[in-house]
Amino acid sequence: MTVWSKWPSRGRILPWVVLSCASAFTVALGILGMGHGGRASTNLDMRWLYLAGMYWRDGISAYTPTLSSPIDPWLREAVQRYDFAYPPQIAPLCLLLAACSPTWARGLMTAFNTGSALIFAGFSVRFAREPGRSGALLSGDTSFWIVPAVVLGNP
Repeated sequence: MTVWSKWPSRGRILPWVVLSCASAFTVALGILGMGHGGRASTNLDMRWLYLAGMYWRDGISAYTPTLSSPIDPWLREAVQRYDFAYPPQIAPLCLLLAACSPTWARGLMTAFNTGSALIFAGFSVRFAREPGRSGALLSGDTSFWIVPAVVLGNP
């Protein structure tokens, strides 16, 4: 008996490898900002949400702001390119972000986005299964994990 005979078959490992690579791709591009100029150059939309929350908190319309100088240098580009086009229903999120420091707001938004991606990928697993095969995960059939890998790894 060789060492290799104890390893699971390639058919069982490959989906996990693909899912791990897709997750790493998402972290590299989406969280660390590789290929986008680094973390400081990411999350422009989040910065607009943060600014909108600051405007609403101060009693200023987020759609026609009058604030000219940001508190944090991280917001400089967002103020220059500010174009808030979200519906008013986004106000609770904007106000929550504005209640935090810019560092905490970035962390909170990253956590929301990461959690949403994981939940979306989890739902895709459920829908990728064939009807009547609810025990596929327990039986060792991991071929349906390619779907959440595509969901997570989609740039």
